[in-house]
Amino acid sequence: MLYRSKKAMSPLIATVLLIAFAVALGTMIMNWGVEETRKSQVVQVGVDTTCRALASMSLQGPACYQDNKVKFTAKNIGVDRIDGVRLQVESADGNFQFDVRNSGMVSGESIDKEIPMLKPEGDVSLYFIPLVSQQGTIVECYVGQHEQNGLPRCS
Repeated sequence: MLYRSKKAMSPLIATVLLIAFAVALGTMIMNWGVEETRKSQVVQVGVDTTCRALASMSLQGPACYQDNKVKFTAKNIGVDRIDGVRLQVESADGNFQFDVRNSGMVSGESIDKEIPMLKPEGDVSLYFIPLVSQQGTIVECYVGQHEQNGLPRCS
């Protein structure tokens, strides 16, 4: 007889509570998604700003080709260290890229490099992309890259 005085929750109240719970959960998930998107945008803007202001390079004369090697002299004209250079080659033979070994440069420093490579056929475009370390991650700085169309023979 003790149990007869207790009544169960009505189906209407249960439905209202379930809807309220679902709305609250959805609101929490949406707020989390907006915050994560905002964080990723801040990181991307930070990388772009770092590259634009600090990491920039130029070639001292055009890159050239001789004895199955691409030869170039690059200079860091930015205010911060460039941790490496990535060479991207686009030609009729295909597109490929590779990191140039020992190509880190402090501000104002120049490096002379010879990279073994078979000469691509047809029109060639070379992209020298500075790499910087940001928060422990290597980042390509397309803003500070140097582009060269054609690959002449060295004289």
